[in-house]
Amino acid sequence: MAYVDTSVLVALFANEPAADRVRPWLQKQPAGSLAISLWTVTEFSSALALKTRTKQLDIAQSAAAQSAFNRLATQSMRILPINAFHFTTAARFVERQNLTLRAAHSLHLAVAFETGETLVTLDTKLAEACRVLGAMVEIP
Repeated sequence: MAYVDTSVLVALFANEPAADRVRPWLQKQPAGSLAISLWTVTEFSSALALKTRTKQLDIAQSAAAQSAFNRLATQSMRILPINAFHFTTAARFVERQNLTLRAAHSLHLAVAFETGETLVTLDTKLAEACRVLGAMVEIP
């Protein structure tokens, strides 16, 4: 099982350069083997809004990306809830000087860590934090 970080999904649906790596990786994954959290849903929408405001995507492209993400999330992924334990764990992760994590990344890591899932990310700092903590990580 794998927990997919927002960076992977934004790359795919906003057609970033890494989409060429993400697309074949995603196609190889068994049905029902991927998870995201409710935080991913929020962060994905925020990333698209920022790309629209900065003219990296137009409104139609952003709407199409959001729609495609929603279909994938609801039809093919488990959506994990976030609870107080995740926020507490995330706070402990950001306090660790050797991890250099932002709050959003630490929350993804807390969810993956607590569920024992491999964290799939394109973010090298997040991947390194996983390695430091002994969490499973994969970079497509």
